[in-house]
Amino acid sequence: MNKEPEQGVYKSTYAIRKERDPNYPEKYRKWNRDYYKRHPEIRQRINLRYRMKYREKIVEQKREERRKLKEEIFNLLGNKCVRCGFNDTRILQIDHVNGGGTKEFRKFNNRWACDYLKHVLEEVKKGTGKYQLLCPNCNWIKRIENKEDRFHVKRA
Repeated sequence: MNKEPEQGVYKSTYAIRKERDPNYPEKYRKWNRDYYKRHPEIRQRINLRYRMKYREKIVEQKREERRKLKEEIFNLLGNKCVRCGFNDTRILQIDHVNGGGTKEFRKFNNRWACDYLKHVLEEVKKGTGKYQLLCPNCNWIKRIENKEDRFHVKRA
């Protein structure tokens, strides 16, 4: 146990403590968790530095995650507009059958909308029938017919 390290070999304090006490790694993790709970501003600074350093990588990961979620949702909903049959997935939109999509989206407060899309995917898998795919034209026509848009203007 009291072996001296070879000449010129450096051992970190963590490594030495880990050798002496096999439970040290768990104690260390617990101490870290408790410390960052007491000092959330430090964790926020560390997270901010990480996000700034790897911004492009994070953005690309989020884009890919969002693309995969949308692709799975579209496949489950039939990959075409339910009104006119248009099937270009680049512009298809996920629509709430009974309206109220903006209120639901705001609950998630997520810039990349991944949490929201995960929620939509779960609902579609359950088969609730709350969502449908519409092309932009059919979506706007539906919004005007159902008076779902905020700035609804009566037309002759």
